[in-house]
Amino acid sequence: MALYSRRNNLRISGIPEEQKAETAEETTKNVVQILNENIEDLNLNLADIDISHRLGKRYPTGHRQIIVKFISRHIRDRVIRNRKVFKGEKIFINEDLTKLNQTVLTTIRTT
Repeated sequence: MALYSRRNNLRISGIPEEQKAETAEETTKNVVQILNENIEDLNLNLADIDISHRLGKRYPTGHRQIIVKFISRHIRDRVIRNRKVFKGEKIFINEDLTKLNQTVLTTIRTT
């Protein structure tokens, strides 16, 4: 089971964060709204996302990453296939990889 625990997850960077503490529900609504506004014919709704929340400690000068766990891998794949629509907008969508896999991917990209 642990092998597939990240399969339906994506990490999203660059979505502005409110000054007050955001609940998981508010984060999910924000993610759904931004993805639907930018990805044509996505029609994502709250029921398509199991949970989403910010990662790490709050700090005043930045926006923390959001981890999004989708109900369906099919929907997750549609989002990641269309991530190019955010090019130039400082919003980045990446797979949720372990530290080891992220290191390997970074090494491959720089070679």
